[in-house]
Amino acid sequence: MKLISITGNKKSKLAHFSDIVLEARVEKEAEPNGLVPTASSTAALAMGDALAIALMKQKGFGESDFAIVHPKGQAGKKLIKINQLMRKGRQIASVPLSAPMRGVLEEMSQKKLGMTCVVDGEERLVGIITDGDLRRKIQEYGKKFIEKTAQDCMTTNPKTIRKEELATTALNIMEENKITSLIIKDEQGKIEGLLPTVPSSSSLMEKSLNPITSRMARESCSLTWPGSRLASSPGKPQNLSKKELRS
Repeated sequence: MKLISITGNKKSKLAHFSDIVLEARVEKEAEPNGLVPTASSTAALAMGDALAIALMKQKGFGESDFAIVHPKGQAGKKLIKINQLMRKGRQIASVPLSAPMRGVLEEMSQKKLGMTCVVDGEERLVGIITDGDLRRKIQEYGKKFIEKTAQDCMTTNPKTIRKEELATTALNIMEENKITSLIIKDEQGKIEGLLPTVPSSSSLMEKSLNPITSRMARESCSLTWPGSRLASSPGKPQNLSKKELRS
C-alpha cells in the first residue's frame, strides 16, 4: 500500500517515508505567535478537498452514489426520490366521479389525508377533493351538499409530479402552491402514488420532509368529522358538528 502525505515540509520524516508527497506549505500561520496551526490546517483541508473532488471525477461518483453512502445525511436526504416516500395502493384515498359525498367523506375519514383523488372509469386522475373544497361546497350547496357527487365538488387539474423526481422538488411545489399533498401519476394519467405532508408512520418520510413539513403543519388547521380528524387547508381552525355539516 502506498503512502500519500500532505505536509508543509518536504524534508520532514513524514515526507521521507511517503511514496507521494503533496506540499501544502504556507508562508506563516494566521495565529499571531506562529505556533498554532491555522493557515496550515486550512491549506491541508483545501488539499484534502481537492483530492476528494479529483477522485469523484475519476470514478464518476454521482448523485445516486451520495444517496447510497449517505442515506441519513443531509446530502442523502436531498437526493431521495419521490418513489421512496410516496404512499401506494390502498393507502391512497380515491373515489370515482359518481361517488356520493357521503362516500367521499367516509373515504377521507378512513385514509386521514385531508383529501381524496377523483378518478374516471379507467382509473385516470380527473380531480381532487380537499378539506378546503368541503368547506366551500358546504357553504355553496347548504342542505343539498350531501346529495352531491364527487364530480360536483372536485377541483380539476390538481398538481401532480412524476415518481422519478426528487422529494425536495415535490416539497418546493407544495410550498409554492400552499398544498399539503402531491399526486404522482404515470404517462397514462393513472395514479401511482401520493406524497402527503401529514404525519406518516414512515420514519424516512418524517426525517426527509422536515423542516418544510413541520412549518406547513403548523400553518394548517383541522376539520373534525365524526370518528376522524382531517388535516385541512391553512386558515382558522373550524370544528363542524354533524348537524352543521348536514345544514
